[in-house]
Amino acid sequence: MGLSGTGKTTLARVVVSQVKGHFEQLSAVLDGMKELRVVVENAKKFQKIDKQTLLFLDEIHRFNKAQQGGFLTHIESDLLVLIGATTENFSFEINKVLLSRSSMSH
Repeated sequence: MGLSGTGKTTLARVVVSQVKGHFEQLSAVLDGMKELRVVVENAKKFQKIDKQTLLFLDEIHRFNKAQQGGFLTHIESDLLVLIGATTENFSFEINKVLLSRSSMSH
């Protein structure tokens, strides 16, 4: 959680560079489930060569709770590591099941 311009995306890129993973970025303002499917397909390719995919989702609160729930299968199967950024109070804006599987920092 953080204000615009505070370096959330930069921090996500630093994390993925340290784990030698594959970085994908989506914006809940601009992207939807179609783009998520592309990320999932790319992640499956990288998983075959033992590279973890980190997905940075900016403005995660803009996805409705059902859309947010679409990440669960991919997170639980370790296909994706999700970093969701929001300027809102995540306790109210993020799917409760997704929150229960998350580590949060603010």
